[in-house]
Amino acid sequence: ILRKWRTVLTEARNIDGSVFQLWHQALETGFPIELSPDASDIEKVLLKDGPVTDLANLVARYESVFQLADAQGQQENSTALEAFREQLYADDGPYGELDAGKLTLAMATTDAIAVAEMERADLEKTKPDVPFAMAVEDGSPEDLRIHIRGNHITLGDQVPRRFPEVLTVGDRQTIDESRSGRLDLAQWLTSENHPLTSRVMANRLWQWHIGEGLVRSPDNFGRLGIRPTHPELLDFLAIRFQELGWSMKAMHRFIMLSSTYRMSSEWNREYDARDPENKLVWRMPRRRLSAEEIRDALLAVGNNLDLSLGGTLLPAANRAYVTSTANVDVKVYDTHRRSLYLPVVRSALYSMFQVFDFAEPSVPQGQRQTTNIASQALFIMNSKIVIEQAEALAQNVLTDGSMDDKARVDRLFMQLFGRVAQDGERLSCLSHIEQYQKALAETDVPVEEHLVSSWQSLCRALLASNEFIYLD
Repeated sequence: ILRKWRTVLTEARNIDGSVFQLWHQALETGFPIELSPDASDIEKVLLKDGPVTDLANLVARYESVFQLADAQGQQENSTALEAFREQLYADDGPYGELDAGKLTLAMATTDAIAVAEMERADLEKTKPDVPFAMAVEDGSPEDLRIHIRGNHITLGDQVPRRFPEVLTVGDRQTIDESRSGRLDLAQWLTSENHPLTSRVMANRLWQWHIGEGLVRSPDNFGRLGIRPTHPELLDFLAIRFQELGWSMKAMHRFIMLSSTYRMSSEWNREYDARDPENKLVWRMPRRRLSAEEIRDALLAVGNNLDLSLGGTLLPAANRAYVTSTANVDVKVYDTHRRSLYLPVVRSALYSMFQVFDFAEPSVPQGQRQTTNIASQALFIMNSKIVIEQAEALAQNVLTDGSMDDKARVDRLFMQLFGRVAQDGERLSCLSHIEQYQKALAETDVPVEEHLVSSWQSLCRALLASNEFIYLD
């Protein structure tokens, strides 16, 4: 109702301005507005209930007088009310072209719209955050000039948009001048007749699970690249990928259910002599965990991995973030969320990722390098995340009073390596605990902390072992 009559007051027009004189006075001089001795009949009608103290009160007065004038009509011999009624139905008034029935309908509709808008406003306040993703949209399509030797300053002839001739077979598809060509490019890349896209993706999927691709140069399928070790298998996987609707999830399932993926890493002297590089995949290759897997494994064994889904860890407003080290608080990496959710900032990459051969974010990298350097061992020995998870792991095995020390060692080996400790390993671990406690006895460390500290030291040593970060 307030919105409806405010519209009347702000949009209605009156030639002599007498009806809205008080309205304009309020906008110019403010409140309160009181009845003066020389007040007009219109002012007397509006101010008969006392002074007006604010804008909402003035709107209510106008609403009341307009409704009174419309209801009494000619029955009320009042010059003021007649002026209000004429304003309602004047040709240049808000309802000048409506009859009484249509006016009632219009007012009811306006009220319904106002109620709906208030309900919408309430819903807006309670709606959940909608996730955003970076995307592109078409602008004004145009043909570009050739960049001679790749230089954007040295320009050659303008050429129409089209697909590379060296990669096309048969009739060359043209691109409509009204479109940018992005959709055409996507359809061409995923066409059944395109020989490359599905093969490249199938090779990447195989590489992610087996360790090496069927083509061991995943970024180069050209003449200078490495020939596939199993060309028929690569073709089979590429065709199956298309048949599965280009679903990577379906391909993951297909490969992981294969006998190849489920093979052991056990070494065979005869096979190794014939195929030392395992190009024929006669065993599952041993591989080191990726940087993300190492971090998640550390949090998981300490029972601290946050498995919640969705959301973001980068506290920057949409379109407000500028890539620079100064704009990234390193505390953003101090979280127990899965590594999948850690932001990748080129100029402020997470230090643990850098140590363990994370892919360079600035350039395409089809296959990560695997190094074995001293900084990795130093990180495992001294990093905050390892110290915290080693302590959590030690507390977990010590809280179970039903186990003796031998059982605790077996539990650690089962949790970290998926097996029980061998006799020699068990004795070595228990000897470590004993020697560490003796060393602590000669320090100022309180006696009540000796037990936890010694087991924490053992856990750190086990976490630093190759068996923890290598998948066999």
